[in-house]
Amino acid sequence: MHFSQTHLPTDEISGESACGQEDDRNGQWYVAKVKPGLESQVIEVLAHRNVNAFLPRIPARPKIGPGGRVTEPLFPGYVFTQFDLTTNQWIEARSAPGVQYILPKSMAPLSIDPQLVAEIRCRCESRLDAGWKPAFSKGDFVLVEHGPFSGLQGVFDGSLSSRGRVRVLLDLVGRQTPVELDGYTIRPTSKRPLIASAFRRSA
Repeated sequence: MHFSQTHLPTDEISGESACGQEDDRNGQWYVAKVKPGLESQVIEVLAHRNVNAFLPRIPARPKIGPGGRVTEPLFPGYVFTQFDLTTNQWIEARSAPGVQYILPKSMAPLSIDPQLVAEIRCRCESRLDAGWKPAFSKGDFVLVEHGPFSGLQGVFDGSLSSRGRVRVLLDLVGRQTPVELDGYTIRPTSKRPLIASAFRRSA
């Protein structure tokens, strides 16, 4: 996995960042490959060892029932860590339980641009403030999988809140009716709703 501004999605990195600079007094920034699901544990261990580390997190898709995740890693299986290669911090970071290696795997660690870390941090904070939003565009065809409207098809009409509420146009009583739902109750579908098909034929 390559962490460079040219390899990150354009919606994750702003061209003109309003974020501050990362403090480089603790050394350069590197990327650690960690065992899946142990990202948070690695962060805690590194903090206990006085090694600065950063786990980019974004809002997670809401889950049905208690215990649903609130956030999730932006880059699952990776954490950013900051240390000076000339000190014992390098050994502390590399030997932390859950850390598999420091990128790249087959050679000495390569540092990354601290401004990239600053921009990722800023973008994650912005995403967390905004909350989770379904990955749909207005007009997408969706299928309701949970709740009283389960099994009905509709058209995504927009996000309503940072808590994941959305508006969907469902085929009810012979016409498209706007209904508010939780975003996790719908999924994309390529099958066109019956009412939408009728509208297209009559247009």
